[in-house]
Order: sequence, then structure tokens, then C-alpha cells
Amino acid sequence: MTKGHKTEQICYLCGSVIGEHESSDDHVPPKAFYPKKIRAGLNLQVVPTHKTCNESYKADEEYFQHAFLIEVLNQKPPITKHLMDDFHRRSQKPQTPALARKILKGVSSVTSGGIYLPNGKLQVEIDQLRIENVVLKIVRGLFYIENNRFLPLKNAKDIRFCSNESEVPEFYRLYWPHAKLNGVCPEVFSYKYFYFEYKKLHLYTSLFWQAVMSCVAFEEPE
Repeated sequence: MTKGHKTEQICYLCGSVIGEHESSDDHVPPKAFYPKKIRAGLNLQVVPTHKTCNESYKADEEYFQHAFLIEVLNQKPPITKHLMDDFHRRSQKPQTPALARKILKGVSSVTSGGIYLPNGKLQVEIDQLRIENVVLKIVRGLFYIENNRFLPLKNAKDIRFCSNESEVPEFYRLYWPHAKLNGVCPEVFSYKYFYFEYKKLHLYTSLFWQAVMSCVAFEEPE
């Protein structure tokens, strides 16, 4: 739609038109996911959103980073040092130590089933709803970039997290050969996208910091 000579922008999070003084560019995935030392030279993707819609996810995005830092430390991908440098830098902020302490309360070397993990490995009990909020937000941003359309949150049909490819359901793995790997910095974030036309499903498999995978299925909007 147009108004005068300007094209009206739609918020990718709520689907409403963005007013002149409400506009905010949101990075997909969040800019903070990229360590400070490497993100300066990257051309990060942005999508239009309301400032209020964008800011409503900030706390969950910070929680996501800290909650999965344990899994990054378990797997030790190449990006680990940069992530730890960022963590130490953020720890100087008043809110970070409190958040870290809250997450660390759920850290254990024993699984919920009573299995002792190998030496040096840890497991963290996380708030599933908060991390799902972040992943669904990111996928909706990717959908907007690729299709220039709003994807309603209610259309989410499946979401799960995996620590390695063997845990990924076959339903998702079957489309991988037909989808290219995307991402401006795969060490931080990469994803594969496929539209399963028969079932009218948009399928996303994302990899964060080469340590945490998410699989999401969204139904095609009417």
C-alpha cells in the first residue's frame, strides 16, 4: 500500500502499519548474537518493526544468549573465545550478573534422568517458553526477508531444539538436500529454509554458534 509518495511498511511482528515515529530496524538474528569483534565488518540483515514490538523481546534475547552459553562451552566451537569475551564485557552491566546467577542455579553435571555427564560437560535447565519466543521471532524475520510478507505467530505448528543432527526429526532432514545454507556468518548463525508445498508448511532449521539447532514449521498464511 502507498500513502503519498511513501510505501507503508508493515511490522513483521504484529502485522500492523508502522507509523512515521514508530519505526525501528530489527536485526535478524539479533545483532548481540554476533560477538563485537567480528560483527563490525558484517552486512547484517534488518527488517522493519515497531519500536515497542522490538523492545518487548530484548530480555528474552539476552536470556537466550546466556542460557545456551553452557552448550557452547560443552561443544567448544571456534566462536567460543569471542563469545566468552563478550560475556565478560557484558558482565560489567548491572543486569547481567543477576541473570547469570539465575541461569547458573539450573546448571548441573547430572541429567534430569539421573545420568552423570562426562567430565567437563554440563546441562542447564532453561525456560522453554522464553527461548521459543526468540526462535519464533527470528524465523518470522527470515520469512519476511525471503517473502516480504507477515507471518502470524499463530501459524507456528512445530518447534524443537537439538544439540546435534542426529536428534533432528527425519521430517526436517529430508528437505536439507533441496535447500541451500544461508547466513552472513555461519560461525554465529546459519539456516536452511524449504517450502513444503504439499503440506503448505514453511520449514526452517537454524544453527546458533555451531552448537544449538532449532527446527520450526510454520503453516502458510491465508
